[in-house]
Amino acid sequence: MLGFVSKICSRFPLLVILGIAAITGVAINQITTKLYFEADMTKFLPKDMMTVKSDDYAKKNFYHQEKILIGLKNEKGNVLDVPVLRSVERMIQGIKNLKGEKTFKSMLTGKEETIKLSLGFDLDNILSIANLEDAILDQETGSVVSGSVIKKLKEDHQIPSVEGKEELLPEKDEDLLKLIPELKERVLADRNFRGSILSEDLSAATINVSMVRKWD
Repeated sequence: MLGFVSKICSRFPLLVILGIAAITGVAINQITTKLYFEADMTKFLPKDMMTVKSDDYAKKNFYHQEKILIGLKNEKGNVLDVPVLRSVERMIQGIKNLKGEKTFKSMLTGKEETIKLSLGFDLDNILSIANLEDAILDQETGSVVSGSVIKKLKEDHQIPSVEGKEELLPEKDEDLLKLIPELKERVLADRNFRGSILSEDLSAATINVSMVRKWD
């Protein structure tokens, strides 16, 4: 068999090269147009399985958000110190500023247009120790509302804020150090936060980023 192949190659080298080129072209076309990776393993399960039916029902009838968890660990100490908290806040601001380009043919202009869009993050639903949201007592109305813990602690300690940055960490490190003990106490006292956005030994934390997605 090998002898026959070698004879063909030696007698008709140009034909062999053209044949290989044609096969390669077909393969590339199939790979680029037909090959894809499916990450949703539920699509490989039988549709009549009870668990699959339940999952489909939940997706069709309830709002569903996917989440991204970003983990941080301080090998030399705890994460409730000034440099780490500053880094967490910078990461959150970076996530909020992430944009992606989308090119499409406009029905109005008839031309290809490119716009910048958010990458699908729910910018109002990013949770971490640096921008904690919790139930807070409104002193004026006496009602319990959801609000920024950082903003409330800054008000309690009479730490001034630049307009529009009330929910950000204090600009001065000495002011931030005043908030850390109460921030630690608040997080560890709440079972929704303890072990979730902050480990009990204070060595690790997470940034919980929700995605904007509505299942059809």
